[in-house]
Amino acid sequence: MTWPSQGNFPQVSPERSGACADDVLAGGGRCRAEFTIGNVRATHAERDAAAEAALHALYEQTIEFGAHPNPRGVLAATTRMDTDKGHAFGAVLLTDKPVLIAFALKTTGEVAVGALKTFRLIFPERFAIMGMDGEIDKLVDGLNAVFLAGRFR
Repeated sequence: MTWPSQGNFPQVSPERSGACADDVLAGGGRCRAEFTIGNVRATHAERDAAAEAALHALYEQTIEFGAHPNPRGVLAATTRMDTDKGHAFGAVLLTDKPVLIAFALKTTGEVAVGALKTFRLIFPERFAIMGMDGEIDKLVDGLNAVFLAGRFR
C-alpha cells in the first residue's frame, strides 16, 4: 500500500479506503496526518485554484452568516415584537423574505457545484463514464443566469 504524498488527491479504491480504516483502528495516525485541512486545501488549489478559492469564500461566508453563532447570523433571523407587557424576541425558522431565500438557494447551489467540481478531480474516470463533465458547466450557467454572477465561471 502506498500513501498519497502532500499535493496528490488519493486515488480512492476499496483497498486504499480499507487500509486507511485499518490504520485508524490500529491507532495509527498516518491518515489523520495526511488528510489535514491544510494538505487538502493546498492540493485542491494546485488542481483547481478557482474552485478552491470559491469554496473557501463560501466557507468563510457561511461562518460570517451563522454557521458559527455571531451577531450578523443571529440577527438576520431574529424578530422583535412589542407588546403592552414589554418586548419579546423570536427566531425565524422559515422566512418569507425573498432576499434571504435567494441567498440560501444561491449558496446551496454554489456549494453543490463546488462539491461536484472537487469530486470530478478525485474521480475523473467515473465522471467521464457518466458523461457528467459538461453537466457541471450547465449547472454553473444556470446558477449564473438565475442569481446573476456567481462564484463559479
